[in-house]
Amino acid sequence: MSAATAAATEPLPVRLTLPTHVPPLTLGWEVIRWCEQWLHSPMGDGSPLEFTPEQGRFIAWWYAFELADDSKTGWRWLYRRGLLRRPKGWGKDPLAAVLALVEMLGPSRLAGLDADGKPRGEPARAPYVVVAGTAEGQTRNTTGLLDLIASPDLRRRCSLEITVSGLCRGRSMAGDAAELRPMTSAYRTAEGARPTAGIAGETQHWVPSNGGTQLDLVLRRNLTKSPGGAARLLAISNAHLPGEDSVAETWHEAWLKQQKLDTDDTGDESAGILLDTREPIIDISPEALDVADRSQMLPLLAASYGDSHWTDLDRTAEDCADPDISRAHVLRFYGNLLVAGDGAWMDPSVWEAAYRDQPIPDAGEAIAVGFDGSRNRDSTAIVGTHMATGYQWILGVWQRDYSLGEDHFWEVPADEVHDTMARIFSTWVVARCYCDPAFWTADVDTWAGRWDSVAAWWMTGEHVIRNARATTAYREALNSGDVTWGGPVADVFTDHVTNAVERPVQGARSDADRLHTIAKPGGRRSRRRIDVAIAAILSWTARGDAIAGGWTPPPRRIARSRSLTEARLEKARKEAEADTAEPTEQP
Repeated sequence: MSAATAAATEPLPVRLTLPTHVPPLTLGWEVIRWCEQWLHSPMGDGSPLEFTPEQGRFIAWWYAFELADDSKTGWRWLYRRGLLRRPKGWGKDPLAAVLALVEMLGPSRLAGLDADGKPRGEPARAPYVVVAGTAEGQTRNTTGLLDLIASPDLRRRCSLEITVSGLCRGRSMAGDAAELRPMTSAYRTAEGARPTAGIAGETQHWVPSNGGTQLDLVLRRNLTKSPGGAARLLAISNAHLPGEDSVAETWHEAWLKQQKLDTDDTGDESAGILLDTREPIIDISPEALDVADRSQMLPLLAASYGDSHWTDLDRTAEDCADPDISRAHVLRFYGNLLVAGDGAWMDPSVWEAAYRDQPIPDAGEAIAVGFDGSRNRDSTAIVGTHMATGYQWILGVWQRDYSLGEDHFWEVPADEVHDTMARIFSTWVVARCYCDPAFWTADVDTWAGRWDSVAAWWMTGEHVIRNARATTAYREALNSGDVTWGGPVADVFTDHVTNAVERPVQGARSDADRLHTIAKPGGRRSRRRIDVAIAAILSWTARGDAIAGGWTPPPRRIARSRSLTEARLEKARKEAEADTAEPTEQP
């Protein structure tokens, strides 16, 4: 960034995923000293390499370890794989190239502790490092920097040879033959190799269609073969596109699950996956952000780029204002924010902002219900909406386990679905219930005959315009804060909502009436489910129609199976009636 901009711009607050303190045991400090002695700056001016505080903290945590008597080596890494997510131009590839040389030649393994208890490093035995990508250009982003950062002293000391293709051979500091090799997505030929370290470049572009998903799995299988479990995979990426099934997205989701496990259990940093990212915290919806407005973008860019002092924020802000670049592209690649792309239906930041950690409504409260079902392909879902507040939660969900394979027969347990519907109607006052009858026509007819508030609402066929308006109204209600959500299995709710992509409604005649329904990404055979999202739309629509139809809360009734809360409310009501009754005249 320019000096003037850096001094004048107050960055937005950021959400950090890397611990702010330093680990008690790490090889990171020795790695940094080795790099500063043997490597040059990637700027190409021959000056010594210097790390920023952000880079230094990342290296410290990436090389953090713990002593372990149950390990063959007596120690183990805190993290088995890592994801470094930063905006374009932050310096991900230069840092990856530096760490690739560390793994090939430098002190990348624990040799022991000195007399003062400080870690001593040593090179890996027979080091073989792979720099992987789904295309040659991705590997070249990293390997093309090796020639700049390897100092003449390092080349002489390690007999280092670097080819134009990125292949690098030499001798480690311990004298072992060492090799660094680029690898693309021909994952079948990569099976069986035994790398001691791996770098995965631009994993936001590693998707099933280009072999990236398979390459990721092959690399991780190969690294597992390393003696003592010391071989690891470091991925670098920009912010991924939610719902695209990229490797960056699946790693992020795995990290979220491990963070939840830690929170519920030990809460320590040994989650197995290291994620380092800086996400600016913006106080408005991303959809309302004007990326062409420098006054809005400069604080955001200052936050996302952190201490990467080489970044020219003025020029970056100009690039963000280009009219042919979408807002989603700007916020992902320059703002380091996880936002929906042009095809995604729900912006993750909007969805997350609507979450509320609160109890579900008490029994006897008035709710609206939405039902969307399948029989054996993906899932069936029931969602409730509190009439008084607009709070939503999952009342029931049944999902096919795809890990059992396509040939495994599975069917939604219809008896459980019927029992759940009966429980819902016996527990809450259901103002209105909309059910998509597809695959469940006879069942919906049965429910409508049993409960007056049940009505069929087809989400397919000739009602597409009506459904598109309901879908639009639901998203607008989320943007305005009218809808909130939470409750049990909140992660399933999020998965279904963020999986959905927009499908334009044919025949919309004006920009003001540009409508969409939602669909699975990748077509009907996709494994990314959206049934909970559809049930949520139906539930919200049922609530709105009930209110528009003049619905008012009926006299409170007690459910057949009363909860403790209901019993207390009933007792309090009777006591209040007794207190207000006219006193009986005494003789």
